[in-house]
Formats: sequence, C-alpha cells, structure tokens
Amino acid sequence: MLDELGWERQGDGTRVKDGEPLQLFYVESSPNREKRNDIAYLIQQQLSEVGIEVDIEIYADTFDVVMDRSDNHLHGVSNVSGDPDILRSFYHSNAIPTAEQWGHNHTHYSSDELDQLFVDGLEALDEEERLAIYDEIQTYVQDEVLGLPVYVFPYTVASSSRVDGIAFDTLGYPLFYDASVGQ
Repeated sequence: MLDELGWERQGDGTRVKDGEPLQLFYVESSPNREKRNDIAYLIQQQLSEVGIEVDIEIYADTFDVVMDRSDNHLHGVSNVSGDPDILRSFYHSNAIPTAEQWGHNHTHYSSDELDQLFVDGLEALDEEERLAIYDEIQTYVQDEVLGLPVYVFPYTVASSSRVDGIAFDTLGYPLFYDASVGQ
C-alpha cells in the first residue's frame, strides 16, 4: 500500500516521497504507566519493518507537547468507563486541547457529523436507540482511523484467604469498602 501511495523504499529500508522521509513523532510520558513506553518501542520496531521511522520522545510531563504544541502523530492514551459516552472525551471537537483548555482529543480531529452523533447519544433515552448511535460512532472512529486500540492492560488483584468482603465493580476494579481481615 505504501508503494502505491508513492512512498519508495530506500537502501536503508526507510521510505521517502518527494524527498520527505516517512517519519512519525511518538510522545509518551514517564513513568512507564501501563507499559506505554514499552508499547511505543514495540510500535517503533514493527513500523520500521515496513519502512516507517518513528521518533519516540519520553517526557516527564507531556502537557506542553501534546496539549500546547500538538505536533505529535502518536500518543498513548487510556481510560475506562462503563458508558460508551467516554468516546466523546476523546473525539468531540470541544475536547480538543489548547494552551488554555485541557482535553483528551489529542488527534485534534473536528467533525460536525461526529459531534452531532455524540449529542444524539447523550439525548437518546431508548437503550436500543442509544446503542445504535454509539455503534455508529465506533464505526465512524474506525473508518476515519482516529485511534487504534492496542490492548487492555490486565490488573491483577490477590489477597490472603484471611481477607473477606472484597467485591468488584462492573468494570472489574476491586472494591475494598467492606473488606476485612479475619484470623
């Protein structure tokens, strides 16, 4: 596909089109939360196999780079929710970060059509209608390649047999409110 788009392989394996290298800028934060730095290097390795260079920069604070400068192509993000409206925080136009406003729309993608789908999803009272809207949103996000799900980080919880009362919420997180330690 890259060949068809005019990205020619060079002797060193990288690709160039019209004198410009095919190069991406990947920003990640430190510490290595949820193994994101490791994932960045894995993506770098895999993309190099098809001739795409990936420059990775690890920052203690990615705010200036991701939010203010917004010159990165890739950035690891994660969130969890029991409601599909969580996607709005990543892809709605009003979530585009600026120097003055925090936001999770790191792609800086803006679409009136997608924004309206989010409004429709928020306003839908019928569960099946709401599900259909969020299915449409997910299809839109996939078709436009606004984000690529990479993995779900496994959290491990272990306890002694003397511990009672640990419960788990609908997302799988432990609830310790009623936990106690017996003899």
